Amino acid sequence: MDRESKYVLLGTAIRLVLAPFFMHAWDITTVVESSQQFLQGINPYAYVAARSASIAELTGLQLYYYGFAYLPSVLLMYSPFLWFYQLLSPISNPIMGGHGSSLVLVIPQAYELLLALKLPVILADAATIYLLSKANLKAGLFYALNPYTIFITSIWGNFDPVIGFLLLASCLSFERSKGLSGLLYSLSLMKMYSIAAFPAFLCKLRHQPKQALMFFSGMALGLLPAAYFFCIDPSSFLSVILFQGSRPTVGVNIYSLSSFVQGVLAQSVIAKIALLGLGASLVIVSYYLLRHEISVTQGVVALMLTYLVFAPVVNEQFLAAVIPVALLLPEFNRKLFWLPLLFIAFNSTYMYFAIPLFRSASWTWDIWLSLSNTWGQLLGPLHPQVRCILGVAMGVITLKNITDICGRVGVKQVN
Repeated sequence: MDRESKYVLLGTAIRLVLAPFFMHAWDITTVVESSQQFLQGINPYAYVAARSASIAELTGLQLYYYGFAYLPSVLLMYSPFLWFYQLLSPISNPIMGGHGSSLVLVIPQAYELLLALKLPVILADAATIYLLSKANLKAGLFYALNPYTIFITSIWGNFDPVIGFLLLASCLSFERSKGLSGLLYSLSLMKMYSIAAFPAFLCKLRHQPKQALMFFSGMALGLLPAAYFFCIDPSSFLSVILFQGSRPTVGVNIYSLSSFVQGVLAQSVIAKIALLGLGASLVIVSYYLLRHEISVTQGVVALMLTYLVFAPVVNEQFLAAVIPVALLLPEFNRKLFWLPLLFIAFNSTYMYFAIPLFRSASWTWDIWLSLSNTWGQLLGPLHPQVRCILGVAMGVITLKNITDICGRVGVKQVN
């Protein structure tokens, strides 16, 4: 067995062992809820839009229901695995109440469902390990054993690593097949933040009209499911997809200081300023790419990191979409992942993700309650300050990494 295959097996085994026992309850519930609606022929975008309208009517504020807000390729990825689980299990939904304070888990079926829902992300990680190992064995091993990527895939259970795999595959296939590269890139738009990488492809295609047509044709193919949902209910689709642009600043970014500002109006103003800052920064980096001979890989990483620095909303898992591509570049700061990993400890807290593990028995649940209360009493008051420090540090270090990458003009890289 070659070393690439060994790394794939090692990384996959670690993720499979952890997957059944941990979760982010809200995100897993969102996946189950939307995938079940999709299987039943219900429009998830109409459902979320209706819930948001109900909240706005009750509060008198333009607030949103934080449900399914992604492109429908996410539904196509998860629904077969949910369907297969429900085909074999007598309990169709063993995870209930995850969008509230009354979470109910049916054990052991909850473990089986968590494993089923995390399988597509684990498979994407396995493919990432293989592709990276083919390019650089050390990069493949780094990804296979990286605690941050393992955490996002198997403990959090989010699909940002799938976006990372698709961006990686798109970059690696760019020279060989523009159509395939465009298809893979369009699929990476599961979460719309990967739109930040688009100028990197555009800059390389600007003098190649035939190749550009192939790339855009591939993109169009990948966006057909989104076009379908837009056509059947454009109002609901757009309101759900675009609501991210109206969210207040939050997460691991340079705007962490704004979390101490009180008032909905003040937060709205800060979010709008942040959006302007994001737009300006992406234009500046794109112009730099246009003027210099930077590879697609360098461009994608520089633009995605720019998003992580200046976007109003940067959740802890977003870096997982950048790491697979970034590991192709020697100038990428591989220590960046420690900052969002620490941020999680002072935001959601690690005890939160371990709820399924400790819900297996009453005595283990008592241990969880004790640990959670102790953490809250000892460190709870420090959480906002620590998150602020980590967010600003993440922004500053990432910005330095962007300048390092852009400074490698003329250095031959992948693509």
